[in-house]
Amino acid sequence: MQTSHKSSLFLMELIFCIFFFSLASAVCMRLFARAHILQSDTEALNHGVYLTQSAAEAFKSTGGDLAALSSFFPEGHLEETEAIFTVWYQEDWSPLSGENSEASPASGKNSPPQEAVYCLTIDASACTANESLAGGLRTAQVTLLSLHGETGEAETILTLPAAVQLPRTAPSR
Repeated sequence: MQTSHKSSLFLMELIFCIFFFSLASAVCMRLFARAHILQSDTEALNHGVYLTQSAAEAFKSTGGDLAALSSFFPEGHLEETEAIFTVWYQEDWSPLSGENSEASPASGKNSPPQEAVYCLTIDASACTANESLAGGLRTAQVTLLSLHGETGEAETILTLPAAVQLPRTAPSR
């Protein structure tokens, strides 16, 4: 009779150990999954920082001329208003050509290509200073968005302001 009591106690201890190790492995798997998500978010942020800095510097080097940005970003697309320049990127950060985006008649803006995961926009539509004044500022907002699947929802990864001082013009006599 004592052997059955000892064996049931051993089985209870064994079940408790199995439960403890399965619980610990579940916690570890959750930590590994969270670490993977953080790593991919950090990679996207690093690429985003380089990309938005490059776009802001290109805006400055062209003197605020969005049409001239096509020499830096040949895959980009300048909207009809010539105030917003957009470049679409795939998941591996390779750019998609501007012909892949179709203008949405309702919004007047470009809709993303199906393969697009990231969107870089240089928006100069809201200038903070009057450009016609001598020595005015031309400003733009450089934004990198992460697009989420079929829903088309976008999450802002990074936004940088860019400004260029317009040269002063001598008064004509």
